[in-house]
Amino acid sequence: MIKREWLLGVGLLSGGMLSGSLPSTPAQAQNADPKIGAVGAVNTAAVGQLPGGAAAQTLFVGADVFQNQTVRTDAAGLAEIMFTDQSTITVGHGSEVVLDTFVYDPSNEIGQLAVGLSRGTMRFIGGRISKTTPVKINAPTATLTIRGGIGLFSFLPGQDGIAVFLYGDELTVTGSNGVVRTIRRPGFAVTIPANGGDPSEPFRVSDQQLVDLRGQLDNPNPAQQNGVPIDPLKPIQRFGSKDTFKPDTPLLTNDATSLSILNGTGIIDTVPSS
Repeated sequence: MIKREWLLGVGLLSGGMLSGSLPSTPAQAQNADPKIGAVGAVNTAAVGQLPGGAAAQTLFVGADVFQNQTVRTDAAGLAEIMFTDQSTITVGHGSEVVLDTFVYDPSNEIGQLAVGLSRGTMRFIGGRISKTTPVKINAPTATLTIRGGIGLFSFLPGQDGIAVFLYGDELTVTGSNGVVRTIRRPGFAVTIPANGGDPSEPFRVSDQQLVDLRGQLDNPNPAQQNGVPIDPLKPIQRFGSKDTFKPDTPLLTNDATSLSILNGTGIIDTVPSS
Protein backbone atom coordinates (compact mmCIF):
# COMPACT_ATOMS: atom_id res chain seq x y z
CA MET A 1 0.00 0.00 0.00
CA ILE A 2 1.20 3.52 -0.69
CA LYS A 3 2.75 5.03 2.41
CA ARG A 4 0.54 7.86 3.68
CA GLU A 5 1.95 9.23 6.94
CA TRP A 6 -0.88 11.71 7.41
CA LEU A 7 -3.62 9.07 7.71
CA LEU A 8 -3.89 9.24 11.47
CA GLY A 9 -7.08 7.20 11.55
CA VAL A 10 -5.08 4.00 11.04
CA GLY A 11 -7.52 1.87 12.99
CA LEU A 12 -10.36 2.86 10.67
CA LEU A 13 -8.40 2.40 7.47
CA SER A 14 -6.91 -0.96 8.42
CA GLY A 15 -10.22 -2.34 9.65
CA GLY A 16 -13.53 -3.15 8.01
CA MET A 17 -13.64 -0.17 5.69
CA LEU A 18 -10.88 -1.60 3.51
CA SER A 19 -11.66 -5.25 3.98
CA GLY A 20 -14.19 -5.52 1.19
CA SER A 21 -17.33 -4.37 2.99
CA LEU A 22 -18.71 -2.71 -0.13
CA PRO A 23 -20.99 -4.68 -2.48
CA SER A 24 -19.22 -6.51 -5.27
CA THR A 25 -21.50 -5.58 -8.17
CA PRO A 26 -23.01 -2.31 -9.44
CA ALA A 27 -26.54 -3.63 -8.91
CA GLN A 28 -25.79 -4.48 -5.29
CA ALA A 29 -24.10 -1.14 -4.75
CA GLN A 30 -27.24 0.75 -5.73
CA ASN A 31 -29.31 -1.03 -3.09
CA ALA A 32 -26.86 -1.05 -0.19
CA ASP A 33 -24.95 1.34 2.02
CA PRO A 34 -23.69 4.17 -0.21
CA LYS A 35 -20.51 4.71 1.81
CA ILE A 36 -17.51 4.73 -0.53
CA GLY A 37 -14.60 5.78 1.68
CA ALA A 38 -13.54 8.06 4.50
CA VAL A 39 -11.81 11.33 5.32
CA GLY A 40 -8.13 10.64 5.99
CA ALA A 41 -7.09 14.19 6.88
CA VAL A 42 -8.68 17.61 6.92
CA ASN A 43 -7.83 21.26 7.46
CA THR A 44 -10.58 23.63 8.47
CA ALA A 45 -12.69 24.60 6.84
CA ALA A 46 -13.85 21.70 4.72
CA VAL A 47 -17.45 20.53 4.50
CA GLY A 48 -19.36 17.70 2.89
CA GLN A 49 -22.87 17.99 1.51
CA LEU A 50 -25.17 15.23 0.26
CA PRO A 51 -27.58 15.88 -2.64
CA GLY A 52 -31.26 16.69 -2.18
CA GLY A 53 -30.85 19.88 -0.20
CA ALA A 54 -29.08 18.30 2.79
CA ALA A 55 -27.26 20.67 5.12
CA ALA A 56 -23.48 20.91 4.75
CA GLN A 57 -21.56 19.11 7.50
CA THR A 58 -18.04 19.92 8.68
CA LEU A 59 -15.67 17.09 7.76
CA PHE A 60 -13.53 15.36 10.36
CA VAL A 61 -10.92 12.59 10.24
CA GLY A 62 -12.63 9.21 9.94
CA ALA A 63 -15.93 10.59 8.66
CA ASP A 64 -17.62 8.42 6.03
CA VAL A 65 -17.98 9.80 2.52
CA PHE A 66 -20.78 8.87 0.14
CA GLN A 67 -21.48 8.67 -3.56
CA ASN A 68 -22.76 11.99 -4.98
CA GLN A 69 -21.43 13.88 -1.95
CA THR A 70 -19.94 17.32 -2.53
CA VAL A 71 -16.68 18.17 -0.74
CA ARG A 72 -16.07 21.89 -0.47
CA THR A 73 -13.16 23.84 1.06
CA ASP A 74 -12.66 27.50 1.88
CA ALA A 75 -9.58 29.56 1.03
CA ALA A 76 -7.49 27.81 3.71
CA GLY A 77 -9.20 24.43 3.72
CA LEU A 78 -7.89 21.06 2.53
CA ALA A 79 -9.37 17.57 2.60
CA GLU A 80 -7.93 14.11 1.89
CA ILE A 81 -10.48 11.52 0.78
CA MET A 82 -9.48 7.85 0.65
CA PHE A 83 -11.73 5.48 -1.28
CA THR A 84 -12.07 1.81 -0.38
CA ASP A 85 -9.93 0.76 -3.35
CA GLN A 86 -7.13 2.93 -1.84
CA SER A 87 -7.46 5.71 -4.41
CA THR A 88 -6.91 9.09 -2.76
CA ILE A 89 -7.83 12.63 -3.70
CA THR A 90 -6.68 15.85 -2.10
CA VAL A 91 -9.16 18.71 -2.42
CA GLY A 92 -7.20 21.96 -2.48
CA HIS A 93 -7.92 25.43 -1.17
CA GLY A 94 -11.15 27.06 -2.31
CA SER A 95 -12.18 23.97 -4.25
CA GLU A 96 -15.29 21.88 -4.85
CA VAL A 97 -15.30 18.20 -5.80
CA VAL A 98 -18.32 15.94 -6.32
CA LEU A 99 -17.87 12.21 -5.71
CA ASP A 100 -19.89 11.21 -8.76
CA THR A 101 -19.45 7.46 -9.18
CA PHE A 102 -17.77 4.70 -7.23
CA VAL A 103 -18.31 0.99 -7.81
CA TYR A 104 -15.72 -1.50 -6.57
CA ASP A 105 -15.46 -5.28 -6.54
CA PRO A 106 -12.76 -6.00 -3.92
CA SER A 107 -12.54 -9.69 -4.75
CA ASN A 108 -11.45 -8.92 -8.33
CA GLU A 109 -10.03 -5.44 -7.59
CA ILE A 110 -11.97 -3.80 -10.43
CA GLY A 111 -14.53 -1.04 -10.58
CA GLN A 112 -15.33 2.47 -11.74
CA LEU A 113 -14.47 5.85 -10.26
CA ALA A 114 -15.49 9.31 -11.45
CA VAL A 115 -15.35 12.66 -9.69
CA GLY A 116 -16.37 16.15 -10.70
CA LEU A 117 -13.90 18.99 -10.15
CA SER A 118 -16.35 21.89 -10.18
CA ARG A 119 -13.68 24.46 -9.31
CA GLY A 120 -10.26 24.69 -7.74
CA THR A 121 -7.38 22.23 -7.47
CA MET A 122 -7.22 18.50 -6.89
CA ARG A 123 -4.53 15.83 -6.64
CA PHE A 124 -5.33 12.22 -7.52
CA ILE A 125 -3.34 9.15 -6.46
CA GLY A 126 -4.54 5.98 -8.13
CA GLY A 127 -5.58 2.85 -6.24
CA ARG A 128 -6.79 -0.55 -7.37
CA ILE A 129 -9.39 0.68 -9.86
CA SER A 130 -6.99 2.81 -11.89
CA LYS A 131 -4.74 -0.18 -12.51
CA THR A 132 -7.24 -1.57 -15.01
CA THR A 133 -9.84 1.15 -15.65
CA PRO A 134 -9.22 4.85 -16.34
CA VAL A 135 -10.53 7.14 -13.61
CA LYS A 136 -12.64 10.02 -14.93
CA ILE A 137 -12.45 13.62 -13.73
CA ASN A 138 -15.17 15.92 -15.05
CA ALA A 139 -13.82 19.49 -15.04
CA PRO A 140 -15.56 22.73 -16.11
CA THR A 141 -13.94 22.90 -19.58
CA ALA A 142 -12.62 19.37 -20.16
CA THR A 143 -13.02 15.71 -19.35
CA LEU A 144 -9.91 14.01 -17.99
CA THR A 145 -9.05 10.34 -17.58
CA ILE A 146 -6.02 8.90 -15.83
CA ARG A 147 -4.89 5.29 -15.68
CA GLY A 148 -2.45 3.83 -13.21
CA GLY A 149 -1.16 7.11 -12.00
CA ILE A 150 -0.87 10.39 -10.15
CA GLY A 151 -2.06 13.73 -11.47
CA LEU A 152 -2.57 17.35 -10.47
CA PHE A 153 -5.56 19.24 -11.86
CA SER A 154 -6.49 22.89 -11.41
CA PHE A 155 -9.45 24.85 -12.78
CA LEU A 156 -9.53 28.16 -10.96
CA PRO A 157 -12.39 30.56 -11.77
CA GLY A 158 -11.54 32.84 -14.70
CA GLN A 159 -8.22 31.12 -15.41
CA ASP A 160 -7.08 28.52 -17.90
CA GLY A 161 -7.19 24.99 -16.52
CA ILE A 162 -4.15 22.75 -16.28
CA ALA A 163 -3.73 18.98 -16.03
CA VAL A 164 -0.32 17.63 -15.01
CA PHE A 165 0.72 13.99 -15.38
CA LEU A 166 3.12 12.93 -12.59
CA TYR A 167 3.20 9.17 -12.81
CA GLY A 168 1.52 6.16 -14.39
CA ASP A 169 0.35 4.90 -17.76
CA GLU A 170 -1.62 7.68 -19.40
CA LEU A 171 -3.54 10.91 -18.96
CA THR A 172 -6.07 12.04 -21.57
CA VAL A 173 -7.67 15.47 -21.81
CA THR A 174 -10.76 15.91 -23.97
CA GLY A 175 -11.86 19.48 -24.61
CA SER A 176 -15.44 20.66 -24.93
CA ASN A 177 -15.07 20.56 -28.73
CA GLY A 178 -13.95 16.93 -28.68
CA VAL A 179 -10.22 17.56 -29.24
CA VAL A 180 -8.18 14.93 -27.36
CA ARG A 181 -4.66 15.28 -26.00
CA THR A 182 -2.80 12.30 -24.54
CA ILE A 183 0.17 12.43 -22.15
CA ARG A 184 2.34 9.42 -21.41
CA ARG A 185 5.47 11.22 -20.21
CA PRO A 186 5.58 12.17 -16.51
CA GLY A 187 6.29 15.83 -15.94
CA PHE A 188 4.20 16.97 -18.90
CA ALA A 189 0.97 18.92 -18.85
CA VAL A 190 -1.87 20.31 -20.94
CA THR A 191 -3.65 23.63 -20.47
CA ILE A 192 -7.32 24.17 -21.25
CA PRO A 193 -8.56 27.69 -22.11
CA ALA A 194 -11.05 29.18 -19.69
CA ASN A 195 -13.37 29.92 -22.62
CA GLY A 196 -13.64 26.21 -23.46
CA GLY A 197 -11.22 26.24 -26.39
CA ASP A 198 -9.12 23.32 -27.52
CA PRO A 199 -6.55 21.90 -25.07
CA SER A 200 -2.92 22.78 -25.76
CA GLU A 201 -0.37 20.34 -27.04
CA PRO A 202 1.46 18.57 -24.17
CA PHE A 203 4.44 20.48 -22.79
CA ARG A 204 6.96 20.04 -20.00
CA VAL A 205 5.54 21.65 -16.90
CA SER A 206 7.62 24.52 -15.53
CA ASP A 207 8.98 24.85 -12.01
CA GLN A 208 6.80 27.91 -11.44
CA GLN A 209 3.68 26.06 -12.52
CA LEU A 210 4.51 23.30 -10.04
CA VAL A 211 5.11 25.86 -7.30
CA ASP A 212 1.71 27.44 -7.99
CA LEU A 213 -0.05 24.06 -7.93
CA ARG A 214 1.68 22.99 -4.74
CA GLY A 215 0.61 26.26 -3.17
CA GLN A 216 -2.99 25.22 -3.72
CA LEU A 217 -2.34 21.96 -1.84
CA ASP A 218 0.08 23.07 0.89
CA ASN A 219 -1.05 23.05 4.49
CA PRO A 220 -1.10 26.66 5.77
CA ASN A 221 -1.23 25.38 9.36
CA PRO A 222 1.18 22.42 9.69
CA ALA A 223 0.73 22.33 13.47
CA GLN A 224 -2.95 21.45 13.14
CA GLN A 225 -3.67 17.96 14.49
CA ASN A 226 -4.95 15.50 11.87
CA GLY A 227 -4.23 18.03 9.15
CA VAL A 228 -2.92 17.49 5.64
CA PRO A 229 0.93 17.46 5.59
CA ILE A 230 2.72 20.69 4.78
CA ASP A 231 4.44 19.04 1.82
CA PRO A 232 1.64 17.45 -0.24
CA LEU A 233 4.08 15.20 -2.10
CA LYS A 234 5.91 13.80 0.94
CA PRO A 235 3.53 10.83 1.33
CA ILE A 236 4.46 9.58 -2.13
CA GLN A 237 8.22 10.13 -1.93
CA ARG A 238 8.83 6.37 -2.29
CA PHE A 239 5.85 5.71 -4.51
CA GLY A 240 6.59 2.73 -6.72
CA SER A 241 9.49 1.31 -4.70
CA LYS A 242 7.54 -1.29 -2.72
CA ASP A 243 3.89 -0.89 -3.62
CA THR A 244 2.22 -3.38 -5.96
CA PHE A 245 1.06 -0.41 -8.04
CA LYS A 246 4.37 0.47 -9.69
CA PRO A 247 6.42 0.17 -12.85
CA ASP A 248 8.63 -2.88 -13.34
CA THR A 249 11.67 -0.95 -12.16
CA PRO A 250 11.98 1.15 -8.98
CA LEU A 251 12.33 4.91 -9.00
CA LEU A 252 15.71 6.20 -10.09
CA THR A 253 16.67 9.78 -9.26
CA ASN A 254 18.84 10.31 -12.32
CA ASP A 255 17.06 8.09 -14.84
CA ALA A 256 15.47 10.21 -17.54
CA THR A 257 13.42 7.20 -18.70
CA SER A 258 11.88 6.56 -15.29
CA LEU A 259 8.07 6.46 -15.19
CA SER A 260 8.03 8.99 -12.37
CA ILE A 261 9.40 12.48 -11.90
CA LEU A 262 9.45 12.09 -8.12
CA ASN A 263 13.01 11.84 -6.84
CA GLY A 264 14.15 10.24 -3.61
CA THR A 265 13.32 13.28 -1.50
CA GLY A 266 9.77 13.63 -2.73
CA ILE A 267 10.49 16.86 -4.60
CA ILE A 268 9.43 17.14 -8.21
CA ASP A 269 12.46 17.56 -10.48
CA THR A 270 11.45 18.55 -13.98
CA VAL A 271 15.01 18.27 -15.29
CA PRO A 272 16.54 14.80 -14.74
CA SER A 273 19.94 14.80 -13.07
CA SER A 274 22.93 14.27 -15.29
